[in-house]
Amino acid sequence: SETGDRIYENRETETDGSLEDRGREQSAVWGDDFSSQRNDHQGSSGNLKENTEAEIREAEKASFSLPENSYGQIRLTIPLTENDIDTVLINGGNHDGGRLPVIAEFSKEKTVEELGEYLKDTFKGGNGFYIDEREVSSWYSDKGIHLAYGTSAREDDTQVLNWNDAAKRINELLKSGEFATNVELLEALDYERDRISESLWYLSHDLSEEGKEQGYFKFYERGGGFPEETKRLSEALKNPEYLKETIREYDRFLEGYKENRNVLRFHYHKVDSLY
Repeated sequence: SETGDRIYENRETETDGSLEDRGREQSAVWGDDFSSQRNDHQGSSGNLKENTEAEIREAEKASFSLPENSYGQIRLTIPLTENDIDTVLINGGNHDGGRLPVIAEFSKEKTVEELGEYLKDTFKGGNGFYIDEREVSSWYSDKGIHLAYGTSAREDDTQVLNWNDAAKRINELLKSGEFATNVELLEALDYERDRISESLWYLSHDLSEEGKEQGYFKFYERGGGFPEETKRLSEALKNPEYLKETIREYDRFLEGYKENRNVLRFHYHKVDSLY
Protein backbone atom coordinates (compact mmCIF):
# COMPACT_ATOMS: atom_id res chain seq x y z
CA SER A 1 0.00 0.00 0.00
CA GLU A 2 1.07 3.62 -0.42
CA THR A 3 0.95 4.19 3.31
CA GLY A 4 3.19 1.21 3.93
CA ASP A 5 5.66 2.32 1.23
CA ARG A 6 5.92 5.81 2.75
CA ILE A 7 6.58 4.40 6.20
CA TYR A 8 9.31 2.14 4.79
CA GLU A 9 10.93 5.06 2.89
CA ASN A 10 10.88 7.22 6.03
CA ARG A 11 12.56 4.50 8.06
CA GLU A 12 15.16 4.00 5.33
CA THR A 13 15.90 7.72 5.33
CA GLU A 14 16.23 7.76 9.13
CA THR A 15 18.53 4.77 8.99
CA ASP A 16 20.74 6.39 6.33
CA GLY A 17 20.92 9.58 8.37
CA SER A 18 21.84 7.63 11.48
CA LEU A 19 24.68 5.90 9.62
CA GLU A 20 25.90 9.26 8.35
CA ASP A 21 25.98 10.62 11.91
CA ARG A 22 27.89 7.58 13.09
CA GLY A 23 30.41 8.15 10.33
CA ARG A 24 30.93 11.70 11.52
CA GLU A 25 31.29 10.55 15.11
CA GLN A 26 33.90 8.01 14.11
CA SER A 27 35.96 10.61 12.23
CA ALA A 28 36.07 12.72 15.38
CA VAL A 29 37.92 9.97 17.18
CA TRP A 30 40.15 8.53 14.50
CA GLY A 31 40.94 11.62 12.43
CA ASP A 32 44.70 12.11 12.03
CA ASP A 33 44.62 15.89 12.29
CA PHE A 34 44.77 16.90 15.98
CA SER A 35 44.35 20.63 15.37
CA SER A 36 41.96 22.58 17.57
CA GLN A 37 39.75 23.57 14.62
CA ARG A 38 36.92 21.39 13.40
CA ASN A 39 35.05 21.05 10.12
CA ASP A 40 32.27 18.91 8.70
CA HIS A 41 34.47 15.82 8.72
CA GLN A 42 36.03 16.30 12.13
CA GLY A 43 34.73 16.04 15.70
CA SER A 44 36.10 17.52 18.96
CA SER A 45 39.71 16.36 18.36
CA GLY A 46 41.12 19.43 20.13
CA ASN A 47 39.69 18.18 23.40
CA LEU A 48 41.14 14.76 22.70
CA LYS A 49 44.60 16.27 22.29
CA GLU A 50 44.29 18.20 25.55
CA ASN A 51 43.09 15.12 27.41
CA THR A 52 45.88 12.97 25.98
CA GLU A 53 48.60 15.49 26.89
CA ALA A 54 47.20 15.84 30.40
CA GLU A 55 47.30 12.08 30.86
CA ILE A 56 50.91 11.95 29.64
CA ARG A 57 51.90 14.69 32.09
CA GLU A 58 50.30 12.78 34.94
CA ALA A 59 52.14 9.63 33.90
CA GLU A 60 55.44 11.51 33.80
CA LYS A 61 54.86 12.87 37.28
CA ALA A 62 54.40 9.35 38.56
CA SER A 63 57.44 7.97 36.71
CA PHE A 64 60.43 7.27 38.99
CA SER A 65 62.72 6.84 35.98
CA LEU A 66 62.79 10.56 35.21
CA PRO A 67 65.65 12.60 36.79
CA GLU A 68 63.34 15.35 38.01
CA ASN A 69 61.36 12.77 39.95
CA SER A 70 64.37 11.12 41.57
CA TYR A 71 63.25 12.42 44.97
CA GLY A 72 60.75 9.59 44.95
CA GLN A 73 63.58 7.08 44.73
CA ILE A 74 65.45 8.72 47.60
CA ARG A 75 62.51 8.12 49.88
CA LEU A 76 62.49 4.45 48.89
CA THR A 77 66.25 3.93 49.43
CA ILE A 78 66.88 1.71 52.44
CA PRO A 79 69.93 2.96 54.39
CA LEU A 80 72.63 0.46 55.27
CA THR A 81 73.00 -0.64 58.85
CA GLU A 82 76.11 0.46 60.76
CA ASN A 83 77.40 -3.10 60.67
CA ASP A 84 77.11 -3.26 56.88
CA ILE A 85 78.83 0.13 56.49
CA ASP A 86 81.67 -1.09 58.72
CA THR A 87 82.07 -4.15 56.49
CA VAL A 88 82.45 -1.91 53.43
CA LEU A 89 85.04 0.28 55.21
CA ILE A 90 87.04 -2.71 56.42
CA ASN A 91 87.07 -4.57 53.09
CA GLY A 92 86.71 -1.87 50.43
CA GLY A 93 89.19 0.27 48.55
CA ASN A 94 90.49 -1.64 45.50
CA HIS A 95 94.07 -0.53 46.18
CA ASP A 96 97.32 -2.44 46.52
CA GLY A 97 98.04 -3.88 49.94
CA GLY A 98 94.45 -4.08 51.14
CA ARG A 99 94.13 -2.75 54.70
CA LEU A 100 97.88 -2.44 55.31
CA PRO A 101 98.49 0.98 53.70
CA VAL A 102 95.33 2.34 55.35
CA ILE A 103 96.50 1.14 58.77
CA ALA A 104 99.94 2.67 58.20
CA GLU A 105 98.48 6.02 57.15
CA PHE A 106 96.10 6.17 60.10
CA SER A 107 98.99 5.53 62.51
CA LYS A 108 100.61 8.90 61.68
CA GLU A 109 98.36 11.06 63.87
CA LYS A 110 97.04 13.07 60.95
CA THR A 111 93.88 15.18 61.07
CA VAL A 112 90.51 13.80 60.03
CA GLU A 113 90.56 16.12 57.01
CA GLU A 114 93.97 14.82 55.90
CA LEU A 115 92.85 11.22 56.35
CA GLY A 116 89.65 11.96 54.43
CA GLU A 117 91.72 13.26 51.51
CA TYR A 118 93.89 10.16 51.70
CA LEU A 119 90.84 7.89 51.50
CA LYS A 120 89.42 9.86 48.57
CA ASP A 121 92.70 9.47 46.67
CA THR A 122 93.10 5.80 47.62
CA PHE A 123 89.65 4.22 47.31
CA LYS A 124 88.80 3.69 43.63
CA GLY A 125 85.99 2.08 41.63
CA GLY A 126 83.51 0.07 43.62
CA ASN A 127 82.88 -3.17 45.46
CA GLY A 128 80.13 -5.74 45.93
CA PHE A 129 79.62 -7.83 49.05
CA TYR A 130 77.34 -10.55 50.35
CA ILE A 131 76.53 -9.73 53.97
CA ASP A 132 74.14 -12.06 55.76
CA GLU A 133 72.99 -13.39 52.37
CA ARG A 134 72.21 -9.87 51.17
CA GLU A 135 73.86 -8.00 48.29
CA VAL A 136 75.57 -4.75 49.28
CA SER A 137 77.24 -2.39 46.80
CA SER A 138 79.65 0.51 47.23
CA TRP A 139 81.00 3.11 44.80
CA TYR A 140 83.80 5.60 45.52
CA SER A 141 83.58 9.15 44.16
CA ASP A 142 84.75 12.65 45.10
CA LYS A 143 81.61 13.01 47.22
CA GLY A 144 82.37 9.97 49.34
CA ILE A 145 81.33 6.34 49.53
CA HIS A 146 77.99 5.61 47.83
CA LEU A 147 76.18 2.74 49.54
CA ALA A 148 73.15 0.67 48.57
CA TYR A 149 71.56 -2.71 48.92
CA GLY A 150 71.53 -4.51 45.58
CA THR A 151 73.99 -4.71 42.71
CA SER A 152 74.66 -1.01 42.05
CA ALA A 153 75.48 2.08 44.10
CA ARG A 154 76.53 4.45 41.33
CA GLU A 155 73.35 6.53 41.32
CA ASP A 156 73.47 9.97 42.94
CA ASP A 157 70.41 9.25 45.08
CA THR A 158 72.08 6.47 47.06
CA GLN A 159 73.22 6.82 50.66
CA VAL A 160 76.58 8.66 50.75
CA LEU A 161 79.15 8.56 53.56
CA ASN A 162 81.48 11.53 53.09
CA TRP A 163 85.23 10.97 53.32
CA ASN A 164 85.74 12.75 56.63
CA ASP A 165 83.02 10.67 58.28
CA ALA A 166 84.56 7.55 56.75
CA ALA A 167 87.94 8.53 58.25
CA LYS A 168 86.36 9.09 61.67
CA ARG A 169 84.70 5.69 61.60
CA ILE A 170 87.88 3.88 60.51
CA ASN A 171 89.73 5.54 63.40
CA GLU A 172 87.06 4.27 65.79
CA LEU A 173 87.29 0.76 64.34
CA LEU A 174 91.10 0.79 64.68
CA LYS A 175 90.90 1.86 68.32
CA SER A 176 88.32 -0.82 69.12
CA GLY A 177 90.36 -3.51 67.36
CA GLU A 178 87.64 -4.20 64.78
CA PHE A 179 89.41 -2.88 61.69
CA ALA A 180 92.46 -5.16 61.67
CA THR A 181 94.12 -8.03 63.50
CA ASN A 182 97.25 -7.58 65.64
CA VAL A 183 99.26 -9.32 62.92
CA GLU A 184 98.03 -6.81 60.32
CA LEU A 185 98.91 -3.90 62.60
CA LEU A 186 102.50 -5.17 62.75
CA GLU A 187 102.64 -5.97 59.04
CA ALA A 188 101.35 -2.51 58.10
CA LEU A 189 104.55 -0.76 59.17
CA ASP A 190 106.69 -3.32 57.33
CA TYR A 191 104.51 -2.90 54.27
CA GLU A 192 104.99 0.87 54.27
CA ARG A 193 108.77 0.61 54.74
CA ASP A 194 108.98 -1.87 51.86
CA ARG A 195 107.03 0.44 49.54
CA ILE A 196 109.17 3.44 50.53
CA SER A 197 112.35 1.44 49.91
CA GLU A 198 111.15 0.44 46.46
CA SER A 199 110.20 4.03 45.56
CA LEU A 200 113.56 5.38 46.73
CA TRP A 201 115.40 2.68 44.78
CA TYR A 202 113.63 3.50 41.50
CA LEU A 203 113.97 7.23 42.10
CA SER A 204 117.70 7.09 42.82
CA HIS A 205 118.31 4.94 39.72
CA ASP A 206 116.51 7.48 37.54
CA LEU A 207 118.77 10.38 38.52
CA SER A 208 120.34 12.19 35.59
CA GLU A 209 123.99 13.24 35.57
CA GLU A 210 122.87 16.58 37.01
CA GLY A 211 121.05 14.77 39.80
CA LYS A 212 124.05 12.58 40.59
CA GLU A 213 126.23 15.68 40.79
CA GLN A 214 123.92 16.97 43.54
CA GLY A 215 124.68 13.81 45.54
CA TYR A 216 121.06 12.82 46.09
CA PHE A 217 120.49 9.56 48.01
CA LYS A 218 124.15 8.64 48.38
CA PHE A 219 123.63 7.68 52.02
CA TYR A 220 122.13 4.24 51.50
CA GLU A 221 124.24 1.15 50.90
CA ARG A 222 124.58 -0.08 47.31
CA GLY A 223 125.29 -3.51 45.88
CA GLY A 224 123.26 -6.63 45.16
CA GLY A 225 120.67 -5.08 42.88
CA PHE A 226 117.03 -4.39 43.56
CA PRO A 227 116.10 -7.21 45.99
CA GLU A 228 119.13 -6.87 48.24
CA GLU A 229 119.31 -3.08 48.24
CA THR A 230 115.60 -2.58 48.97
CA LYS A 231 115.70 -5.22 51.71
CA ARG A 232 118.62 -3.48 53.45
CA LEU A 233 117.02 -0.07 53.06
CA SER A 234 113.70 -1.29 54.46
CA GLU A 235 115.46 -2.77 57.49
CA ALA A 236 117.48 0.43 58.01
CA LEU A 237 114.28 2.52 58.02
CA LYS A 238 113.29 0.86 61.30
CA ASN A 239 115.98 3.00 62.92
CA PRO A 240 114.38 6.36 63.89
CA GLU A 241 117.59 8.31 63.20
CA TYR A 242 118.03 6.73 59.79
CA LEU A 243 114.39 7.49 59.02
CA LYS A 244 114.90 11.17 59.92
CA GLU A 245 117.98 11.31 57.69
CA THR A 246 116.01 9.77 54.83
CA ILE A 247 113.22 12.33 55.24
CA ARG A 248 115.71 15.23 55.26
CA GLU A 249 117.41 13.90 52.13
CA TYR A 250 114.11 13.44 50.34
CA ASP A 251 113.07 17.00 51.22
CA ARG A 252 116.39 18.24 49.79
CA PHE A 253 115.79 16.30 46.59
CA LEU A 254 112.19 17.53 46.31
CA GLU A 255 113.24 21.16 46.66
CA GLY A 256 115.92 20.72 43.98
CA TYR A 257 113.53 18.89 41.66
CA LYS A 258 110.98 21.71 41.83
CA GLU A 259 113.69 24.15 40.73
CA ASN A 260 115.19 21.89 38.08
CA ARG A 261 113.26 18.88 36.74
CA ASN A 262 116.31 17.82 34.78
CA VAL A 263 117.78 16.16 37.87
CA LEU A 264 115.66 13.15 36.82
CA ARG A 265 115.84 11.33 33.51
CA PHE A 266 112.16 10.32 33.64
CA HIS A 267 109.17 12.09 35.14
CA TYR A 268 106.63 9.36 35.88
CA HIS A 269 107.43 9.38 39.61
CA LYS A 270 104.85 10.71 42.07
CA VAL A 271 107.43 12.85 43.82
CA ASP A 272 104.97 14.37 46.30
CA SER A 273 104.56 10.94 47.86
CA LEU A 274 107.15 8.23 48.40
CA TYR A 275 104.65 5.52 47.43
